[in-house]
Amino acid sequence: MESGLRRGVVSYPFEAHGEHPEGARANWHVGVSMSPIIPFAACVVGTLGGCSSQQSDPIAEQEVLMQASRDWSRASSTGNVDAIVSYWAYVAVVMMPDLPTYRGKKPIRKYVEASLKVPGFRISWEPLEAHVSDSGDLGYVIERTRVTMPDLSGRPVTHQARAVSIWRK
Repeated sequence: MESGLRRGVVSYPFEAHGEHPEGARANWHVGVSMSPIIPFAACVVGTLGGCSSQQSDPIAEQEVLMQASRDWSRASSTGNVDAIVSYWAYVAVVMMPDLPTYRGKKPIRKYVEASLKVPGFRISWEPLEAHVSDSGDLGYVIERTRVTMPDLSGRPVTHQARAVSIWRK
């Protein structure tokens, strides 16, 4: 991943990782993931990296979050575990119904690796809208997710859901 976006827990300190060509995306990171779908589809709580006393442009920051979501979805389609996991902070938490909570990058990485080993598994999402707090240090993206994987008979089934990613600077 070329930017500093990471999924991580909101209550942890700010982190800045990497650089975005335009510089803006390097400030955002992510946190807790939850979803009604199975493999790593996510409602995410995240983190924006880099603290600043400057006023932020909410519209520009919303577009940064929307693009980060698109970039991450694109990375997820490659099957490149390093690229996919790079969007989570080391303190990330992933939560989904009927599955254990995955805390930290190592357990999340194992979960992603296992998901990608499922024959026919695919995941993608598209951001629908983004919002940034007045202070500019917290934002969230509402996303539409699609996960395809085989059912018990081996036939591919696609599940659609919505997710939310919460990001913090």
